[in-house]
Amino acid sequence: MKLSTLLKLTPGDRVAVVGCGGKTALIDRLALEAAESGVLIAPTTRIGLDQMMDKPGIAYLGRAEGSKLCAVPLEEILAASKEYALTLMEADGSAGLPLKGWASHEPVVPSFATMTIGVVSARAVGLAAIPQNAHRLPLFLAQSGLSEGYIVDEAAVARMIGRCMERNGMGRKAILINQADNPGLCAVAGRIARLLDRFEGLILIGSLREGGTWSVN
Repeated sequence: MKLSTLLKLTPGDRVAVVGCGGKTALIDRLALEAAESGVLIAPTTRIGLDQMMDKPGIAYLGRAEGSKLCAVPLEEILAASKEYALTLMEADGSAGLPLKGWASHEPVVPSFATMTIGVVSARAVGLAAIPQNAHRLPLFLAQSGLSEGYIVDEAAVARMIGRCMERNGMGRKAILINQADNPGLCAVAGRIARLLDRFEGLILIGSLREGGTWSVN
C-alpha cells in the first residue's frame, strides 16, 4: 500500500513535515507517489539544491541562495498550492542529525497546513546526547530531560517529537518512526509509539528505504 494512502492524504492537502531522521526522504516518497496528479515542494525554511528531484509532475517553489533553496513568503506558497493536488513543505531543519531541540521560531509550520507529519528515527535510541548527534544540543537536553553525554532512550525520543507536534502541529497529525528496518529496531519503535499514548494522531512504524514497509500503530 502507498504511504500516501496510509497517511490518508487527499487532493488539495498542504503537508508540513517536521522532525529529524528522514524528512527529505519522506517528502521525496510522497512526491513520487502523487507526481501524476501534480506536486509542489516548497520549503518553509531551506533545503539543499542537491536534494531537488528532476521528475515530471514535481515542481519546486523557493529562492536560490548559494547551495540552498530558501523559503519564499508563506502567502506565495499558499497561492501556488492551489494549482497542485499536493503541496509538501519541509518545515524544519536538523543539520542532518538524528536528534534536535527546537528554538522558539521553529518549526515553521504555516497556519494553512492541512496536515503535519513528524519524523523520528528508531536508530536515535542508544546514541549519546552530544553535539555530533543533536542539532541545538542545549535545547534538546532541556526538551528531552537528558543531561549531556547521557544515552538517549525511547522516552527521550518520544518526548522530543511529542512535544514538537503538540505545540506546533497544524491540521491532521501523524508521526512516522523511521529506520525501523530490522526486528530489534521495530521493537524499539514500538516502545516509542507506546510512550506517545497522549498523541492524538496516526503513528506509523517502518522504513523509508526502497522496499521498506509500514505498519499502523
